[in-house]
Amino acid sequence: MYDTEKLLDLAPELNGLDEGTLQMGFETASVFVSRKQFGKAYDLALIYLTAHLLTLRKLSMSEGASSGGVTKEVTSEHEGALSRSYGTSLSSDAFLAKTIYGIMFERLKRRVIIPVLTRMGY
Repeated sequence: MYDTEKLLDLAPELNGLDEGTLQMGFETASVFVSRKQFGKAYDLALIYLTAHLLTLRKLSMSEGASSGGVTKEVTSEHEGALSRSYGTSLSSDAFLAKTIYGIMFERLKRRVIIPVLTRMGY
């Protein structure tokens, strides 16, 4: 069993989801989060990724797949007649850039997982 209390503290908009759905979110996210690689940050990374997945699921179910409720970066803005343009450059992974939880997971991942590069570039 995963800690749904911490998840709901971080993402209170998920309070309406049943326990089984929350646990399914944790189980799905746990496949993508390595305890060895994240170390002490494992629990937080798991909560962020679970919140991200469940937020996308909830938005898709309530507003459809083309929901405007996901987070995107404002790339340009005009004052006269108010015009905004949105992009997804907040994260190197466009999927994670769709919610604030995905963005925080990506930032945490960058802090704890250091890629190994060789002289050959890979």
